[in-house]
Amino acid sequence: MRRNLISLFVAALLLPLSAFAQGYKTKVSPAYFGPNTFQVPQISDGAKTTGNLQAILTGDFILGHTGQKDYTGDIYMELHIPLFTDRVNISAWGALQEWYVQSDDVLEYRSLAVDSGLNRGHKTGAFFISTDVQVLREKKYCPAILLRAALRTASENDAFPVRRGYDAAGYFFDIAVGKTFGPVSIAASTGFLCWQTGQGSQNDAVQFGAKLSYCHEWVRAGAQYGGYWGWRHDGDFPQVLYLQMDFGSQKWYAKPYILYQHGFRDWPFDLFRAGVKVDIPGEMVFHPVKKDKQD
Repeated sequence: MRRNLISLFVAALLLPLSAFAQGYKTKVSPAYFGPNTFQVPQISDGAKTTGNLQAILTGDFILGHTGQKDYTGDIYMELHIPLFTDRVNISAWGALQEWYVQSDDVLEYRSLAVDSGLNRGHKTGAFFISTDVQVLREKKYCPAILLRAALRTASENDAFPVRRGYDAAGYFFDIAVGKTFGPVSIAASTGFLCWQTGQGSQNDAVQFGAKLSYCHEWVRAGAQYGGYWGWRHDGDFPQVLYLQMDFGSQKWYAKPYILYQHGFRDWPFDLFRAGVKVDIPGEMVFHPVKKDKQD
């Protein structure tokens, strides 16, 4: 009898602790967070820097395609700035602001208690900042090679409780190889991506991608497949297909820009993006950007 009472007493003490631990047992991976948390990086056009000041400003609508109510709208920004030479860019991209609506099913899937206060809201998205270095320029029998080092900023304050963001830093390194054949260019990349998953722990992933582009006087279009594969195998294998296009004369500084992105496996979303792409020659802005000699 005494032993049974002691067992019940110990169980009563441990039950709240186990519930507390279960409440914070969250898989920190793309499959269990919002669409702007763990993005799949895009390959630079043709694995090249242009020496131009480039900016993209768009509005996005993102739809979860798991049969659950999961809608996201955001304002997206992308910026590429030449750094003293047309061989090196400083780039930044991410969602300036995100608005979301998610159902109770989504909350449960992401290990959250059902609470009407978590079904909708807004937040700042994650930002990436990278240095892009043109290691080798394209020549007749030689491809272009671009090396990139990027940092994911910890800018998603108060986003973790609703699984719309993860307020911790990450980074990636990748290398892209590209070649042009008349109006068509192809590129492929591989690299290493890492993000923090908890106190003193992280997930490491192999990054990969391939891109096919077409450039004409009035139309520039591209298709890209990419993703990364983490070692934990807990929803950390996102894959996406991008289809993007901008229109207008090459002489125009601002052009309409659209993009569609379909996710596979651990990025269960469809993204629709529309906005404007601005492309201004670097010498008009920085007076002048140094044009290095061809290799």
